[in-house]
Amino acid sequence: MLSNRVSLSNILDFFHVENFSNASDEEFMYFGSLYCKVLFGAKSLARESGSSCDRAHQAIMASMAKFCEQK
Repeated sequence: MLSNRVSLSNILDFFHVENFSNASDEEFMYFGSLYCKVLFGAKSLARESGSSCDRAHQAIMASMAKFCEQK
């Protein structure tokens, strides 16, 4: 399961964005929204495929959860 707390640092690392530690509130919201869209997009794509992508969806969610735990 993914952590319910993800920092700006985690998000920037996830997208491989460097030198953005002084992000404005609007920029923070942009990156946070983008991260959420990736999560929801992955779930939506898995649903559209029926059960044929369940294993792939579970793998990407596990990978993202490990990424968040490491930070």
